[in-house]
Amino acid sequence: MSTITNYDYLLRNYYSSNRLARKSYNRVNMKSSELASADSAAIKKVAKTLKDMEYNSDNGVSIYNNVKAFVDTYNNLSENTMSKYWKRLKKVIKDNSSDLEDIGISIKSSGKLEVDKTKLVSCSPAKVGKVLSGDNTITKSVMDYAARIQRSAKALVNSKNTSMEKNSSTSSIQNNTQAFTSLLADPEVVSSTSINIRA
Repeated sequence: MSTITNYDYLLRNYYSSNRLARKSYNRVNMKSSELASADSAAIKKVAKTLKDMEYNSDNGVSIYNNVKAFVDTYNNLSENTMSKYWKRLKKVIKDNSSDLEDIGISIKSSGKLEVDKTKLVSCSPAKVGKVLSGDNTITKSVMDYAARIQRSAKALVNSKNTSMEKNSSTSSIQNNTQAFTSLLADPEVVSSTSINIRA
């Protein structure tokens, strides 16, 4: 039970930029650009943790939880972006599929990743670390491409928000103009206004 709690807490921290995005029942009501931004930020953090982590027997639970978080954030991101950087990130995973399979991470026919818990926990920490840690590994490339996806997604979110603000402002001006025009069209208002002006 503690492992589940630790994993939930871990995922919550990885989705600190938008914690709603870590739950599937929230994701259905969110825009793709928002999800892509949150997912790319999350997988970038997971990849950094895996790259810098100490791979020893004392960190067994942490290793498993972070590998699971890597798989989950990757799969989430796969549903919400088709950018050129996502294609490059996906290629990194495909090109290293053999090494990943050796530590229990496989690519399904759908393109999503899957963790074989039995295989992963049977690997020595050093073997997992050889695949995922250091500067010349899969995780370093994932961090680089995730950062680019995040920048693109955030720019799209900001662009849409700006467009919505402009539309709201334009609508407000149009409504005010229509209201003023209606007032001028009312003879009583015009007459009253004229009297006030003369006074």
